[in-house]
Amino acid sequence: MDYQYIFTRIEKKLMDFMEERDLGLVFHAPLDVYLEEKETYQPDIIYISKEGLNIIEDKINGAPDLVMFRGGIS
Repeated sequence: MDYQYIFTRIEKKLMDFMEERDLGLVFHAPLDVYLEEKETYQPDIIYISKEGLNIIEDKINGAPDLVMFRGGIS
């Protein structure tokens, strides 16, 4: 199984769970997460709770509640 398939399944399950319970929003790359002016990341999956939605602009300005990065086997 490849990482793309696995991450797609995880994202779908997470989205379904969060939407059914109205807990927040789930996003996927490409979407920049800015922790500081010069500290930017682009996680594969991002979850932001309802309480944290104020960090969403044209980018994510602050720390999301959950991020997931796809890793590779070397």
